[in-house]
Amino acid sequence: MSLIAIVGASNVGKSSLFNALVGKNKAIVSEIPGTTRDRHYALYSKDQYHFGLIDTGGLGDDELLLSSKLSQQTHHAINEADVIWFMVDGSADAPTKVDIELSKFLRNKDKPLYLVVNKCDLQKDHAPVFFELGFKNLHEISCRTKVGIDQLIEETLQSIPVEPPSELSSIQVAIVGKPNVGKSSWVNALLKENRLITDSIAGTTRDTIAVQFDYQNQHYTLVDTAGLTRKDKHSKDLDYFTFIRSMRSIHQADVVAFMVDVEQGITHHDRRLMGEIQEIGKPFFIMVNKSDLYENTDIILSELKMMLTHECQIKCTSAKKRQGVKFFFEQIRSLYTKSKIEISTSDINKILLNLVNAHQPPLAQGRRIKLRYIHQFSDQPIGFKIHGKQTKKLPKHYVRYLEKGIVKALGIEGVPIKLIFKNDFNPYVD
Repeated sequence: MSLIAIVGASNVGKSSLFNALVGKNKAIVSEIPGTTRDRHYALYSKDQYHFGLIDTGGLGDDELLLSSKLSQQTHHAINEADVIWFMVDGSADAPTKVDIELSKFLRNKDKPLYLVVNKCDLQKDHAPVFFELGFKNLHEISCRTKVGIDQLIEETLQSIPVEPPSELSSIQVAIVGKPNVGKSSWVNALLKENRLITDSIAGTTRDTIAVQFDYQNQHYTLVDTAGLTRKDKHSKDLDYFTFIRSMRSIHQADVVAFMVDVEQGITHHDRRLMGEIQEIGKPFFIMVNKSDLYENTDIILSELKMMLTHECQIKCTSAKKRQGVKFFFEQIRSLYTKSKIEISTSDINKILLNLVNAHQPPLAQGRRIKLRYIHQFSDQPIGFKIHGKQTKKLPKHYVRYLEKGIVKALGIEGVPIKLIFKNDFNPYVD
């Protein structure tokens, strides 16, 4: 599949164009220069044409501590791409120093190259000043009004071969954890390249990064989420929107890999995140990263088991030494298969009957709580509705007993289930 890289200085509108084509806010758009710090990938389809888009970090912003690594990311994207869209700010009076330096670099690339002059709605008849950059293909567009984007695509498609989309199904995996536990380092270890920016600064990944990956004849989409930190919903802070994006990635994922840092131990933040994942009901497993730094991990493993409300697999891993790669993919495949299980009503009722016979529900106001029958009402997440008498009075410990018993009987450990209880209608009771 052909790839188009969108490159340019900070805050010229690269992510806005990327989002306009993808049809949703996949990349963070902000007035803060340098908001996009990794390269983002998405599939774009038009008629018989299918190509990938790469959104890159802004170049040349000396105020960014990570600017040298940003340059590496953009250079990777340029080398990886088949076509390059070089974007500049059409509202400026003239090309900037960054525009001029980048144009010199790009002209040495033997690839189709298009100069994209954005924000032309703010400065009419001003685009010709950018001809001095030395490109013959100049396209005036406005990401805000969508003017000129279709024409840019039409001309670009002439440089891209017709290729049908892949029919290989992809398992989407969200890698989740608080900032700086090693999520990006883990993805880089899987890819054996520095696809994502990694740094010791908490919160280096501020967006969710989707990476396509093939392993043992299975296609995966690895989503490296920003380190999740709870933000006030009224906040306009960039981290709040990043939190929302990360939570959306969890909802869209097939499987969630929850990562904790053995150095930091289990924090209140870890407990809250784990609660979020279990509440959503996604299949998940836990990776204790940086375990190569400690010989004794018994304490953290014990804490993790105590905080779980659902059964799941826990493994000590090391991104640095690539320890746990086999476990990672085994868990994904296993949980993905388990989450697709089809359960007949008769089978689930047999399971409920066995659980009730083994451990009767408690008394409520001197009368035994009755559980009559059960049926499945949802599959994403797997949910069951149990009908009976006085079901609202079931204590939490008995509900947990039923949940664990059903999961074990179905052999779907690691896949959370939801139980809803409904009282039978009694016309003689108000």
